Amino acid sequence: MGALAVEEHSLAELLLMKQFDQQGLSKHRGLYFAIRSAIQEGLLPPGRKLPSSRALAQDLTLSRNTVTNAFDQLMADGFLETRQGTGTYIAADLPAALLTSLQQHDDDDAQPPTLSRRGQRLCDIGRLTPDFAGLLFTPGPPDTQNFPYTLWSRIYNKHSKQEEVQLADLGAGGGYGPLRQAIADYVRGARAISCTPEQVFITSGTYQSLHLIIQLMTNPGDDAWIEDPGYQVAQGAFAAAELNSHPVPVDYQGLSLDDGLRLAPRPKICFLRHPISSLRATA
Repeated sequence: MGALAVEEHSLAELLLMKQFDQQGLSKHRGLYFAIRSAIQEGLLPPGRKLPSSRALAQDLTLSRNTVTNAFDQLMADGFLETRQGTGTYIAADLPAALLTSLQQHDDDDAQPPTLSRRGQRLCDIGRLTPDFAGLLFTPGPPDTQNFPYTLWSRIYNKHSKQEEVQLADLGAGGGYGPLRQAIADYVRGARAISCTPEQVFITSGTYQSLHLIIQLMTNPGDDAWIEDPGYQVAQGAFAAAELNSHPVPVDYQGLSLDDGLRLAPRPKICFLRHPISSLRATA
């Protein structure tokens, strides 16, 4: 028992030296990589018996499930083997090709993939975008406290049974046909916009709509106008598309055309009327 205790504690010390609890990895993945590395380096030779999952968990102050998960993955990858009635061992036959391949990819496993320039820019934009959750008078979000959930569920259940085939069908990329028809009818009367249902696209929100328009209508380097103060999400969408975004001052009539023309005489895209919806005087 004394020799076994020494082996258990020496393995725990070895794994602690390997810094199995490094940041960025779950505990069982960190333990997996530490044991695997020790096997690759010859510190844990083939045939070496490992302590029980319970004993190792106690020495490393981990849950037994964490150790068990790491052992299971090592067995699945061919590094460990179990012998009935005696415990868990370093596999007697470690495939040399597997060890060489894993050694070459250790750095890849430990390091996250390198983001593209656009990916890094999107991450930077995300950190600058404010969290509007819980703010009063934020345009867009509904009143969740007074929303008629019971009535909504009853109506939804009624119509989903009648239209189950259409609702389950992916259909056209623009969205659910009857909804597109209803929107086209509405904007024709409410906004004097003449359009067909085929010209209406259902998106998940303002950002997706902006993204689609930007992809269709602009190229990187084009000028864009946005009200100042204005919608910061639109500012982020323009930056993500590498547009030259020009914040244009607003007054009681809305965006200042004179300032906009001075900043960028030929903008390719403008984002206006948010959120005050002011109307400019006619000449």
